[in-house]
Amino acid sequence: MEDFVYLISNGLIFNLLTFVSFWEIPGFKKKQVFALLFLNTVIKILFFISGFGNVKDTRFSELVFSLIGLGIYHLCIPIGLFQLLFYYLLIIDYLIVVRGIVSYVSVLYLSIHTQSWGSILLGWALYTLIFPLMTVYTRRAYTLLSTLYIQPIWHTIWLIPAANTVMVLLNTNAFDDESVNTRFLFSRILLLVGTLATCILLLYMLKSVVRETVLKEQLKYGEQILSLQREQYSNLQKRVNEVRRTRHDLREHLRVLRAFLAEGKTEELRNYIENYTLSLPVDNTRRYCKNAALDSLLHYYAEKCADAGIVYQVNLSLPEQLPVPDSDLCVVIGDVIENGMEICAGQQDAYIRVAAQVFGKNIISIVVDHTAKTSPLNRDEEHKDKISIRAQVVRFLAKQCHGTADFRWGDGVLYASILLNPLMEDGRKDT
Repeated sequence: MEDFVYLISNGLIFNLLTFVSFWEIPGFKKKQVFALLFLNTVIKILFFISGFGNVKDTRFSELVFSLIGLGIYHLCIPIGLFQLLFYYLLIIDYLIVVRGIVSYVSVLYLSIHTQSWGSILLGWALYTLIFPLMTVYTRRAYTLLSTLYIQPIWHTIWLIPAANTVMVLLNTNAFDDESVNTRFLFSRILLLVGTLATCILLLYMLKSVVRETVLKEQLKYGEQILSLQREQYSNLQKRVNEVRRTRHDLREHLRVLRAFLAEGKTEELRNYIENYTLSLPVDNTRRYCKNAALDSLLHYYAEKCADAGIVYQVNLSLPEQLPVPDSDLCVVIGDVIENGMEICAGQQDAYIRVAAQVFGKNIISIVVDHTAKTSPLNRDEEHKDKISIRAQVVRFLAKQCHGTADFRWGDGVLYASILLNPLMEDGRKDT
């Protein structure tokens, strides 16, 4: 009976910690996860009641049911498998070490079996004591994790907590008087602390790299916009000179018109006016947006798309003064269009459509969709890395503005949906 309760107790603790740690993740399907975890636990109980599982040594069976739990979370949480695996293994490492501490104290100080009632109660007490600390750690780790979407990194970084898990499992036999000693206990604790510290520091380092990339993008677009505004200033000077010449010509035209009127030559006057109207230059200047910086950037991409044979459609309803810095908004829209141009290159009937508007006082909704015959993930590594980095920058800036950035491909089109929800000064605080 004690062995069975010990087994169920450990499973309950693990499910509780993972469920609470994932609680704040957007899109977390809590009801579905709860129901599936409950079903997984029932199957686990039936597995041992039926005699298929060994209650005395449950490590292999617990590994199997933990993998099932991982599959459940993967189906119900909208984050990548390797990101989830990284997070999931950190929690497993924590629980393994706490279980080791309980076993050590039970055997050497309380002289009780590791799966006895006393050991179970001691485990609950220790879990309760350390639970808040681990919850804070896991949530902080997720806050950092949620700003890092560079998939090649996650394909390898999960190996750090995985290495800790494997080392502990390979060097741990069933807990008895011979296998538990002080050196073993402290080595396990230090291994966990080292793993947790390494992971959190690595996440901070990766965030710093992303921040540096964002700053480089802001500088790039800042210089680009400055160059465009200089060009616009030069064009404006040309327009001023043209207006001066037009004023002089207008006086001459007025003299001719007066002469025709004085002589009553109405037919000649009509022809003269028609010819003069045809000679006037056509004004092709289009204003995409009231915000000067963003308008300059959109004109720049209009020219690039025209040169590349890409249909370029813009429908923006944005005020002159925006609730987010011009540099951030230019980077977000610019990087999405850059990705669109890179993906559309060489494709027939390619197009890029950009739309944006403000809801209320602070919320900016941006939607960009463009031709993408195949998924961007199927491109060569060089192009895929460029596209991934730009998407990462967009997600990072959206996160800084309390918003979201979602990229979805389907039916030959890549859809980018971005929501920026800055809260005045608070929207610029680091997460």
